[in-house]
Amino acid sequence: MLFADWKKAQSTPQEAFDWSRALANWQRDLPQHSEFISRLPSKIDRTFLRTLIASQENSVMEKFLAVMIWGYGDVGYGSYRVKKMVSSEGAEWKIVRVFDFCQDGKPLAAYEFLAANRVTQLGPAFGTKLISFFTPRDVVAPIYDSFIWKWMDIYAKDAFENGSSSSEVWSLKIYAKYLDWMKFHSSKFGCFGDDLELVIFRDALNKFSTNSGWTSQ
Repeated sequence: MLFADWKKAQSTPQEAFDWSRALANWQRDLPQHSEFISRLPSKIDRTFLRTLIASQENSVMEKFLAVMIWGYGDVGYGSYRVKKMVSSEGAEWKIVRVFDFCQDGKPLAAYEFLAANRVTQLGPAFGTKLISFFTPRDVVAPIYDSFIWKWMDIYAKDAFENGSSSSEVWSLKIYAKYLDWMKFHSSKFGCFGDDLELVIFRDALNKFSTNSGWTSQ
């Protein structure tokens, strides 16, 4: 029903999010990437991210930053957290390795690697944002954050065989079951995995959030 309604609305994409209020924070906390950050549009959407990531003009770390900026938006602490990520030991090597797994169409391998090789301050929710955008769109690798988790825990509990479905802990078992469910249903509806994830995300926001910047989108 949700997906049918979305299709009737001509598959409305998620609107771009204006992060410009936080621009100064990002440039202050990540001065080594200030020039790249200044070139990003004030509004970033999913289509822009996928185009940037497919481009050969940007480094993997710049692609990583673009995803993080989209994910945190204008949240004041976002740039500080990402500063901690990029300055942690082995961060660049780890992120490049994740990118390679994803580009090879192996989101589960990327997740397993991140779970075993943690990047400081990069939890599963933002880790799956990274995996989702680093992976070619025709490979199902949708985001799994707290809103999706809450929705799945109510409406797709069977996907996890009535076990834990938490998105707040690194669990290859949980993520693999989520991917299996999303693969089945995206195939059923004839859509990309991230389309189905967006439909669920919007419904979750309507049900579980009253103050999210994405609520009306």
